Parts: sequence; C-alpha cells; structure tokens
Amino acid sequence: MKAEKIKKEAERLWKGTKKDLDKVLDKTTKLLKKGEECIKDVSKDLSEKGKEKLEKIRLTVKREKLYYKLGKIISTLPKDKWGEDEKIDRLVEEIKNIDKERGTR
Repeated sequence: MKAEKIKKEAERLWKGTKKDLDKVLDKTTKLLKKGEECIKDVSKDLSEKGKEKLEKIRLTVKREKLYYKLGKIISTLPKDKWGEDEKIDRLVEEIKNIDKERGTR
C-alpha cells in the first residue's frame, strides 16, 4: 500500500515535471534557432566587410605600383615632355579609375 502511494505520487510529480521539461526544451530549441540565424547574419556581414577591405587593399597596392611606374617614367623624361607622353597619360588615367573604385577623390 505504501509502495503504491509512493508510485502514484511519483507519477503525479513526473507529469508536472515532464510538462515543465517539454516547455524548457521547446523554448531552448527556439532560442537556439534564433541564435543560429543571428550567427549566420553576423558571419555573413563580417565576411562581406572582410571582402570589401581586401578589395580596397588590393586597389591601394595596385595604385601604389602605378605611382611607382609613373615616378620612374617622369624621372627619365624632361619636364617639358611630360604632357606629351602617352605612358604618363595612361598611368594617370588608371590611377584615377582606381581612385573612383576605392571611392576616393
């Protein structure tokens, strides 16, 4: 008789506990899904920012190389020939295009 009472009491307690555990599990699952979406969004955003930064760095390095070439050409030509040289014009135009891509000037 005492064992039956204990068994019934345990079953009664378990029903309430099971309902509470189911609620906690459901809420936890929903929270994890929200967290997963949030992490995906942050990860995507960081990835995009990283790509943009790398592209700016690539353009900056390319621009610096063009300035180096421009300086080499200018240093070998007399000043009065600078406006006539096609290489100088092409390099200046490339530098301007890179500046536009980078969003400067």
